[in-house]
Amino acid sequence: MDDVILEGLDKEREKFSVLLNEKEKKEVFKALSKQYGIPYYVNVNEAAEIMGISPQMVRRHCANGNLKASQTLPGSGKWRIEADQLMDQPNWGEYIKKRARIKLQSLNLAHKMLDDLDDKDGDSEV
Repeated sequence: MDDVILEGLDKEREKFSVLLNEKEKKEVFKALSKQYGIPYYVNVNEAAEIMGISPQMVRRHCANGNLKASQTLPGSGKWRIEADQLMDQPNWGEYIKKRARIKLQSLNLAHKMLDDLDDKDGDSEV
């Protein structure tokens, strides 16, 4: 993973975050989501990590309507939080790096599994 590129993206995101309207922010998020495997919704712990606050504070923000979120099961404390609203949070860049690593690991595993399947197919034809 090229951290220099990700750091550059993060700096650009911060610079333009103020200048973008909501529709443009959604488009930026959509592109980041596709490239780095960022989900459209995050859970309480992920939001807490991105925001740099405790999970309890995230739950309060969700319950108070300060975050766009929906409770998965009423009264459970489990929330689906719209990730695009977190792009201006302190640890967003680190979250992107984490998701990029996860995506790369998943792709590598998928390629290895396909290679293993190809090897087994080749063995059965002999």
